[in-house]
Amino acid sequence: MSNQVWKDRYQPPQESIWKGRQDSDVKERFFENITFVDLLKVSLEQSTGQVYGFVGFASDEGVERNMGRRGAIKGPEAIRKALANFPLHQLLGASFIDVGDVMCEDDNLEEAQQALGEVVFELLSKGIFPIVFGGGHEVSWGMHQGISAAETTKSVAVINFDAHLDLRPLLKGVLGSSGTSFLQIAKSYETRGLEFEYVCIGLQQTGNTESLLEVARQHAAKMVLAEEFFMHGPEKSLEIIRTIIQKKMAIHLTICLDVFAAAFAPGVSSPQVLGLLPWHVMLGLKELARSGLVIGFDIAELSPPLDTQDMTAKLAASLVAHFLYEHFQSSHPKTQT
Repeated sequence: MSNQVWKDRYQPPQESIWKGRQDSDVKERFFENITFVDLLKVSLEQSTGQVYGFVGFASDEGVERNMGRRGAIKGPEAIRKALANFPLHQLLGASFIDVGDVMCEDDNLEEAQQALGEVVFELLSKGIFPIVFGGGHEVSWGMHQGISAAETTKSVAVINFDAHLDLRPLLKGVLGSSGTSFLQIAKSYETRGLEFEYVCIGLQQTGNTESLLEVARQHAAKMVLAEEFFMHGPEKSLEIIRTIIQKKMAIHLTICLDVFAAAFAPGVSSPQVLGLLPWHVMLGLKELARSGLVIGFDIAELSPPLDTQDMTAKLAASLVAHFLYEHFQSSHPKTQT
C-alpha cells in the first residue's frame, strides 16, 4: 500500500471469532473456508480466482457526531460471528479472506476513513471484492475513497438502502458524521467534474426534512419511500435498480440496517417502527448481485449493545450471504448445485 495511515488504525483479524458446527468431512460453512491475512505481515497477492475480502470498520464516532446512540463500533465482530456458521452452498468454489479491522477509537474519524479507503483500494487493486462491516454509516465515505482511487476516470453509482438520505450538512470544521457520507461523495465528484449517481431506497418521511429532500433533488437523486413498498410493492425500487444496471456503471452498494422495521432490526441507533421487511430489500439485493456491476458492498449501523438475541446481526449476515450466493453463482454458473 502506497499510503501508511492505515497502519496506525489497523487491527489484525481475530481467528477466534469464526466458529461454528461441522456437519461432515466437507468444509461447508464460512468458518471452515476463511483465510486470515495480517496486512502488517503479509502482502496481498493478485487474485487469480473469485476472492472476497472482509474488512471491519469499527467506529462509533460518526454516530456520536450525528447525535445517535453508541454501539456500532462492535458491529464488525458481531457480523462475523453471525456469518461464520452459515452454509456456503454454491460458494464452495469461492475464496474468502478476513483482513481485520480499521479502528476509530478516538475522535479522528477523517483519518480512520482515509485508512479504510487505503485498505479497500489495496483489495480492489489485487482483484479482491471488498465487503466492509461497519460501524456507523460513516463507513461509506471511507469505503468510497478506496473505490474512487481504483476508478479514477469515472464515477461509481451509489445505491443505498436506508431510512435516511445521509446528505446532511458537514459539521463545524468541515467534519463529517454518519449522516454526511453521500454529501461527501457528491462533493468529491463535483470537484473532479464527474456525475454523482445516487439512489436511496426505503426512505422514511419522518426521518428526512424538506431541506434534505431538496438537497437530494439538487443532486438528481432517485428516491423510494418506505411506504411505497407497502402501497405498491417493490416494483418501483426494482425499476430504478434496473435503470442503473442498464447504464453499465460500476456500483457501490450500501445497506444501513435502520432501513428495516424494528421488529427485524432492533439493534440500530435509530430503529424504524415503519421500516421495510427483509424480503423487500432482498429482491433488489439479489438483482444487484446478479448484475455483476457491484464492485464493493458495505453494511452499516449494527449496534450489538442495542440488539435483541443477535437478531440484527443475523439479518446483516444473511444479507451478506445472500448477496454472495447470487454474485458468485452469476459469475460462475458451472458451480451451481
